[in-house]
Amino acid sequence: MYSHLFGIAVLVGVCVGESAGRAEEWLRGLGERVSSTGAERVGFEEVSDPQKNTVPRKTPGVTFSPVMPTQIADPVELVDINPFFFDDVGLPLPSEPDEHALISSAFLAITSGDNTAIETYLPNAVPYAHCYTGWQFGYFAGQLGDGRAVTLGALDTGAHSNCEASEDSRSQPSFFELQLKGAGKTPYSRAGDGRAVVRSSIREYLGQEALFALGVPSSRSVACVRSLKEKVTRDKLYNGNLLKEDVAVVLRAAGAPGFIRFGSFEVESGKGRRGKAPAPNPVKLLESVLLLFSRGAHVDLTVAADWWDHVVAATARTVALWQCAGFAHGVLNTDNLAISGETIDFGPFGFVEHYLDSYIPNYSDEEGRYTYANQPEVVFWNLQKLSAALARMPAFFRVAPSPDQYWQAYNASFDAKMKAKFGLLTTGKDSKTEAPSSSGAPTSGVHTAESLARSNMCEDTVEHVERACPGMDLWAEKEPHTLSPARRAAEAMFVALRLTGCDLTGAFRTMRLLRVSAGGHVEGTDEFVREMVDRLCPTPAEYATLREREWRIRHQSPTAGGPVASHTDPNTKKTSDRSAWQAFLSGFIPILVADWERSRLPAEVYTEKRFQLMSAHNPMYIPRDWMLERAIEAAEKGDYTVVRHLRGIFRNPFSADQQADKLGYDRPPDAAAISNLVSCSS
Repeated sequence: MYSHLFGIAVLVGVCVGESAGRAEEWLRGLGERVSSTGAERVGFEEVSDPQKNTVPRKTPGVTFSPVMPTQIADPVELVDINPFFFDDVGLPLPSEPDEHALISSAFLAITSGDNTAIETYLPNAVPYAHCYTGWQFGYFAGQLGDGRAVTLGALDTGAHSNCEASEDSRSQPSFFELQLKGAGKTPYSRAGDGRAVVRSSIREYLGQEALFALGVPSSRSVACVRSLKEKVTRDKLYNGNLLKEDVAVVLRAAGAPGFIRFGSFEVESGKGRRGKAPAPNPVKLLESVLLLFSRGAHVDLTVAADWWDHVVAATARTVALWQCAGFAHGVLNTDNLAISGETIDFGPFGFVEHYLDSYIPNYSDEEGRYTYANQPEVVFWNLQKLSAALARMPAFFRVAPSPDQYWQAYNASFDAKMKAKFGLLTTGKDSKTEAPSSSGAPTSGVHTAESLARSNMCEDTVEHVERACPGMDLWAEKEPHTLSPARRAAEAMFVALRLTGCDLTGAFRTMRLLRVSAGGHVEGTDEFVREMVDRLCPTPAEYATLREREWRIRHQSPTAGGPVASHTDPNTKKTSDRSAWQAFLSGFIPILVADWERSRLPAEVYTEKRFQLMSAHNPMYIPRDWMLERAIEAAEKGDYTVVRHLRGIFRNPFSADQQADKLGYDRPPDAAAISNLVSCSS
């Protein structure tokens, strides 16, 4: 069975003795743990496509279409194989070089779509493409489906999770669905070529691993390969500038129940943009999902209701964690949301750096539907669409999402994460109204929108902020005594971020500078303000570039030319930035001191515990666009060391890395880096 391994070993010129034997044993163990995902689902044959070809077509009544990957053209190179994924599923990659080389060669073949290798190493796999529909940018799009993705099978983790919501985002699912993205045409490719390119593949490969390491539920990266011969035509910004780009494939993994989407259950729904959608068969799919959720127990309305509660809670929690991390997905259509609550489909995603509520990572989103600030509302809208689809299956489903259910789950997760990010050790309301004396404590009152914002914001942004917080009182409460200290601090923090455009990730990490000393004094305030203003807030030129980038997206202009914020005097902006962060401290210091008093800990013990908590929840490194662009540029030239280095850095984003700091990975972008644009073109 494993003779293919020896052929690869000879080709790459490595020892085929004991090393090959151990590598063969490892690969056999992998193969034994991978089974057919479809065979484990109820009624797979009843909803399987009777046609066995990749001709694009409508597939009424079909949920899965058996299809084999189309191998990318040789020569092919391995961009990376992710050892962290295999560590997490209990299959650590061998450290011995010859063994590692043999296994890497096997994954080079599997990921490139070599069907002989797939049949050899994953003998129980039954590859298929999944049919689904979806609402895209607010419109029903008709039949969609895996147009370039082929699921290989399910990797058993040995865990016995039924996918119930967990406070630990890294809790192990019962299996991971393995899927090749960019694996060639399927019945759902429509007019596409079934391929993905290097730039989008590397963004996904690094992005999903980074988000997972930040504690946000996410699909995982297994391996990535690139063809040195095969190219496809892409229009990167949909502006008529067609380019030939190298093809790449990502082997990715999604926790149980796998890459099942909201759109997997959305059947024929009247007229969409592309006419009526032929209905897949979601009833059988729902049966299998509920059976998995109930761990094989009898499925009834109670199980269905419990499952729905899980879907709402898991989805709300993930979105809350996105907002805390500054993550913007970019394409929150119903076909891009997984019912597991995991983040999937990393296309034109981004992380908020210099802060804008209206941050749009996706150049294709000219209406701004999927801005960072809109994400919680948009996802609730998507849940309503999923509920409407499930309501068509009365034998299983009689519930619908309520705003209270969703927002309670969202707020609970948001508040818990913010409590950790601010380093607050206790719970309870804060009744203090006066700031204690402290080293460098602010003495001025709270400032107004006119004095803080006019000089560094476009008019529409100022109006947005004034609506959010009238009078620009950072600590105003619409309903006093109802918010937790962490929520009060978060709301004030985000107002200050809006006012100053400060780097979101750096701002939260800088909270570690504030220390409570004996007697309730807070030290480090001067240092905190200097760090925010001098290092993390954008210069006038950088802020102008930030607004220019937004204008280009709104007006679908790949070149500059729009009206931007005016900052003629850098000192004026520094003064207003300093005032904003002093205003933030004026309200946060009482919260911090009250938390210390409730803890009943000595000041030095409290400060150390707080420092450790914040260090574990506020990353030093995120996948900033300019870092990803550096990895892409190197990879396109055949240098994959940057990809591998970033993959290692993102695995431990909370720990300092000397080499990363030398490369500036812990700093916000400059004006040139801010202007980068990405789109749905991939």
